[in-house]
Amino acid sequence: MYITIDKIAEFLTSKSRVCLTINGHWGIGKTHLWKQVEEKINADKKVVYIDLFGKESYKQILEEIVFKIHQNYNKTVNVTSRIISKTINIKSAGIININPDAIFSFLKKEDFNNIIVCFDNIERRSDNLSLKEILGLVNLLKEDKECSVVLILNKNELNKQEDNAKNNMQTSSNDKTQHDAKQNNNDWYQEYKEKVIDYKVCLKDNDEIAKALIEEAFMQDEKLIRDNGLKSNLVDIVLKHYQDICDSNLRLLLKILEHIKYFNERCFQSHYDKTIKEEFIIVIHEHYLAIFNAVKDFYIQRKEKRNLSNMYIYDIVTRYLNNFFIINDNDEKKLNDIIIRQLSSKLLLTFEKTYTTYFDEGGSDADFKNKIENILQIRDNKLEVFAKDLNSEKFLKTIYWFKQIIKSDQEVSEEYKKGYFEKIDKIIQILIKEQYPYYSKRIKLLIAFSKQCKKIYSEITKKHNNEDKLKIFKYNIKEYPHIFHFVN
Repeated sequence: MYITIDKIAEFLTSKSRVCLTINGHWGIGKTHLWKQVEEKINADKKVVYIDLFGKESYKQILEEIVFKIHQNYNKTVNVTSRIISKTINIKSAGIININPDAIFSFLKKEDFNNIIVCFDNIERRSDNLSLKEILGLVNLLKEDKECSVVLILNKNELNKQEDNAKNNMQTSSNDKTQHDAKQNNNDWYQEYKEKVIDYKVCLKDNDEIAKALIEEAFMQDEKLIRDNGLKSNLVDIVLKHYQDICDSNLRLLLKILEHIKYFNERCFQSHYDKTIKEEFIIVIHEHYLAIFNAVKDFYIQRKEKRNLSNMYIYDIVTRYLNNFFIINDNDEKKLNDIIIRQLSSKLLLTFEKTYTTYFDEGGSDADFKNKIENILQIRDNKLEVFAKDLNSEKFLKTIYWFKQIIKSDQEVSEEYKKGYFEKIDKIIQILIKEQYPYYSKRIKLLIAFSKQCKKIYSEITKKHNNEDKLKIFKYNIKEYPHIFHFVN
């Protein structure tokens, strides 16, 4: 795509009296492409951009061209007044008729030196302005004023207009207006491409433009997480969803990016930590997907109801969209709770995988140590959700060997150890509270593991003052000797 941009710019800079068309469906990025071409065009060239959306008359277009060439309102008024005063005819009943073609006779060829005129949204012009008039103007600009012209259009939509004109002709063949419409659009491209159009560019894929827009949205957002590695991952996620969902519609993508930015700032980025980067990417992938679907359905109405695995997130985003793009406090809390549960769940899967890799598959000490370090850096607001579902025997075995590894590492400071052991104690206390009702041997192991965790013993026994229940705390040091050698 970037090669195409350079080639288009070079084509228009090096040549004069040429007409180039940029064709593609709505939203694919034709105008965005043109703006990039403009930046590459030699400074000696001046671009006059005319948006034909809703334009009613030939005269409107000419006046805008004059204004943009002179860039001076008073001068434009003087020029157009002088032109109009010599080109009007007063018909019966006082109706003024202006001959627009005569306007060009008052504009010197020098006025168009190094000028490129770009007409955009040709298919969105008013029905009062015929395609034949537009193409006639293009030919006049090329041949008489010797300037280059760019046409940005959706050929498929123009063909539909042609088909509609033909259908109208069949239902009312005597209607002169409909006959003229047919003549204006009938096989317009074939009729004019040899006479007017010199080169055409057809946009069928805009992934590179989309990626550039996504990168701009993420990389230049100073409020977003300052982790370019993560931002690169997020760009890839958004691009994949765009390719799957948006049908190459860049306008829709730009809207979605605005809503993603809102949720990033309001919810998502507060949950990010480098130590859980992999888990965060998995979770955010699902949330971005829900935003894509909800925003698309908001702007492009669906006939059938969606049935998504993440409907609860989709529904929150939909309520936000229907509430003037503001998330209510209740939904914000729900969304944050969902993210915490999801991250904790993904972290638990990471723990299980780390356990299996090390103890069952013979993984390396270094990899095992790094994975456990990351897990133990989990934030306190996710700690309880994570610990509730832990298998305590696996956890105790894991942290026992984790200590053996860091004990042999001379570079590990006491402060470093203390930080991890404090987090281990917090997890053990949660495990004791959660698993006490089951009266299993796990409780013995948990209390035996850490002297600090014995403090919780008295708190729990006050609530469970039954002698039988207290027996579970009378652990046998001979039964699990390796646990008692782990003193912190």
